[in-house]
Amino acid sequence: MNKRKNLNIIYLIFFLFIFISLNADTIEDKLKQANILYTQYLLKGCNECIDNAIEIYNSIIDDKSNNNIEIEKVKSNLALAYYLKKEYEKSIKLFEEILINNNLAIEEQEKILYQLGYIKYLLGKYEESKEIFKKLKNDFVYSGENSKVPYGIYMWGRCYEMEENTEAAKSKYLEVINNYPEHSAAQYAEQGLSK
Repeated sequence: MNKRKNLNIIYLIFFLFIFISLNADTIEDKLKQANILYTQYLLKGCNECIDNAIEIYNSIIDDKSNNNIEIEKVKSNLALAYYLKKEYEKSIKLFEEILINNNLAIEEQEKILYQLGYIKYLLGKYEESKEIFKKLKNDFVYSGENSKVPYGIYMWGRCYEMEENTEAAKSKYLEVINNYPEHSAAQYAEQGLSK
């Protein structure tokens, strides 16, 4: 009788374990769900979707069982979601945290630094933005069409333009055109020159 009872307990524990593991949301499942909501916002403008994505991203970050590398990836997605909602200060805070932790590939650091500079530009923080774009130019190597270096120099020029320093703006636009003529930022720089 005890053998049968022990066997039943073992079966019960086994099936409970299977049931729990099937219902448990993994970080990958949560991330997929949040990314689908994020995409629905981009495609359909669904505000509830981006709010739900932000909620999921935050729950992943708050879950202490996730490792730091997973959390850094999610923080980047969350920062972009806040950017889309025009919650720029929250976005800046996350991007700065990510850069401080510095667990990212060079290409990701370059993209995040550019995004940070761009958000500060949108907020009218032109001096801070110029410093970021200067760092982007000095610390990163141009790596082709995906490089943010030419865009950073172009945006540096836009900062000067917003400060009504036309000569400095033109100088940055010419730098993009002369040094990166094949990059898509050169087209924007040409438009900046024609103003």
